[in-house]
Amino acid sequence: MPTIYITMGDPRGIGPEVALKALAEDRGPERIRLVGVLDVFARAARTLGLEELFARLEPDAIDVSQEGGGRVSAEVLPVDGTDDGLTAEAPRMPPAVAGRWAGLAIAAAVRDLRPEEGDVLVTGPLDKAALVAGGYPFPGHTEMLAALAGVREVALLLVAGELRVSLVTGHVPLREVPRRLDERRIREVFRLTHDALRAGFDVERPRLAVCGLNPHAGDGGTLGEEDERLVAPVVRALRGEGFDVTGPVPADTVFVRAIAGEFDAVLALYHDQGMIPIKVHGFGRGVNVTLGLPFVRTSPDHGTALDIAGRGVARPASFAAALALARDLGGRPGFVRTPVVKAARVQ
Repeated sequence: MPTIYITMGDPRGIGPEVALKALAEDRGPERIRLVGVLDVFARAARTLGLEELFARLEPDAIDVSQEGGGRVSAEVLPVDGTDDGLTAEAPRMPPAVAGRWAGLAIAAAVRDLRPEEGDVLVTGPLDKAALVAGGYPFPGHTEMLAALAGVREVALLLVAGELRVSLVTGHVPLREVPRRLDERRIREVFRLTHDALRAGFDVERPRLAVCGLNPHAGDGGTLGEEDERLVAPVVRALRGEGFDVTGPVPADTVFVRAIAGEFDAVLALYHDQGMIPIKVHGFGRGVNVTLGLPFVRTSPDHGTALDIAGRGVARPASFAAALALARDLGGRPGFVRTPVVKAARVQ
């Protein structure tokens, strides 16, 4: 029977709460395996009055606070190999401690899940700065999961109803975006998105749009030359290869056109260019999907919400949507095409 692995995310955040709330309404046939510090999940269960649910799930949990629960070789992730200062007792633990626990949970899930048996991963939200402070030098899940899985070509696909957006560049400063854009990366994200639409979303002939980088897609070069120099040639080449792709399209209209049904997905060239329309259009029901991994990974579209964590008021709709999409994609053998090979240095 397939297993859905659920990581707690940052233990100070709402990840454990929304996970348990979503599971309380979930009627899927899969096994559920919680991954994290069990005391953190137990505290959330008490807050929500879901102790009975938690008791049913606990036998299948991975408690990273126990010996061997989530240890990772320093060769793949440069942590110091000690547990000094790690404690799950205080809800307001230091960021570095929280980031360390969050990283251990992700590593333990990747180590144990079996994609060939239909296992999938749903991740709770991270505090990126805490993750780095905890010894994991990655700007987010996408980059860390790629390192753990031993793959290089990955991309984040955002799904909110009929709007789907892939990010060509992700967690990088805006000033670095033009330097990160090249034909190889645009083609890479295009291929990952095109294949995902066919294998995971039943789109036989995907229609994709590529955002312009500058206002009005450069307006013929008067507002920047990157669109004519970088984006347009790649789009022309892809069209010449038989793909249905349009661009560069001004970012102030492309998402409206996609929501209206003209495009099956949009390639956004930088983080906020894609994130803002997704969250305006479907915040609270959106899902993040990492493309290119040797397993299915989804997550909710929100962050840790440290300001409301522990109060039991966080809404679980996005996490429930992430569960549902992970289940659906896990049942599609063609969605994950990368060979199932774990990074050799994950213990």
